[in-house]
Amino acid sequence: MRRSQISVAVVPSFATSIAQDELKTYDRAEGGGGGRLMTPEDEQNARIREQKYLDLLDAKLEALKAQVSLLCQTGQFSAWLQSLARCTRNTE
Repeated sequence: MRRSQISVAVVPSFATSIAQDELKTYDRAEGGGGGRLMTPEDEQNARIREQKYLDLLDAKLEALKAQVSLLCQTGQFSAWLQSLARCTRNTE
């Protein structure tokens, strides 16, 4: 896998992981039973984080589409698909 392909695959998953951790942290703070009410600033920050997460998912989808397109253009799509099938069978 080329360096550009690695970054296309790794960066979105890393950023997604960060966004999910932030959401979990926020959910724990809100659902922790501390009785803390959400301030307008908290709500705005939560909406911003949510939008960033949705934008990240969109970017990840576009990166995957580009990867599939590149594989099709270079004639490697079938081999890639077969390797995924082998990986899936090995993990079951």
